[in-house]
Amino acid sequence: MVDTFLSIFVSIFFIVLTLTFTLISGFNLIYPVVDLFSHELLSLNFYQQELISGQFGLRIVSLILGMKTISALLDFVYQKSNIKTGYPELDNLSVNHPTSKVTAFVLGQLFIYQLATFSLWLSNLFLGFLLETKLISWALFFVVDDWAIISDYYKALKGRFFTSHLIRITFFNFLFCVVLPITFYKYFNWWTGLITFASIAILSTMSLG
Repeated sequence: MVDTFLSIFVSIFFIVLTLTFTLISGFNLIYPVVDLFSHELLSLNFYQQELISGQFGLRIVSLILGMKTISALLDFVYQKSNIKTGYPELDNLSVNHPTSKVTAFVLGQLFIYQLATFSLWLSNLFLGFLLETKLISWALFFVVDDWAIISDYYKALKGRFFTSHLIRITFFNFLFCVVLPITFYKYFNWWTGLITFASIAILSTMSLG
């Protein structure tokens, strides 16, 4: 009986997680493009504001994450049984982690970055351009640009990490887990901060665990 309820709960949890991931990813991919055309693209002031506010980096992040998310989902659907390294010389390398764990880690990290990006877009929409969100926007730009390379290495090495890569990922996960909830708590209310903290913390634990 307990096993049945647990199985149902886990199934519902993953359905909700998948829907949330899909909606957030869709918003992050579509909104920056739609919003871009609501501005005067030939105005120098627009580009100055984009750089000062961190929105330029956030738009690039949204585009990179969109492409990486689509790629990861296609890998999940079409390459469940084995890891395609893309490097023939690594085909005989022993598997350090099963394909399912490699895929789960990649998708988990993408969800963290998508959630952080979504939070920043909402903050810019409702709170304006805060110092905290400007800093996090550029931090996110830095780590997502690195992540595009790190995730390829991780898959090519069949679940192996360089220590420096793991430290970098963990540091930025911690940064997002602290700064974003504090910002939401400070400018919205305690429960938005709590939800943001819990979401990023749980996803970080799931992906790195």
